[in-house]
Amino acid sequence: MRGLLPNAAPWTQEVHLAVGERLPARLTRWNTEPPAIRYVLACLAALHPQHGQQIVEDVAAMATEHAGRRPGEYLRLAEALLRADDTRALTIAEQISGWEDLRCDWLDVPDVTGALKAGNVLAEGALRVASTTA
Repeated sequence: MRGLLPNAAPWTQEVHLAVGERLPARLTRWNTEPPAIRYVLACLAALHPQHGQQIVEDVAAMATEHAGRRPGEYLRLAEALLRADDTRALTIAEQISGWEDLRCDWLDVPDVTGALKAGNVLAEGALRVASTTA
């Protein structure tokens, strides 16, 4: 049905909090990680923007490096979320939903922030792209 939020698993919040607790330590190793791990870290940081501010410019550079390819679009989305630019993030998420096989029919749900909507697109699609390009 159009306009309904996806159902979250009962453990979703617990996992989100656990990742958020461990993410700052992982981000301190940003410069020593290979590009594939930095891609995943960028996406995770975008879902926990309070921890990812030190890598915003690195994420922007990666997005530019991968411009015109799907990983680059997810990195653009991650950058917008890290910059708290909800309008831009939602625009990018809507564009991505048009070419990915994602369940994004809930993007038009009222009273849900653009960041939450865009973050769901990022979470659902970014790892799918990573697994097909690795």
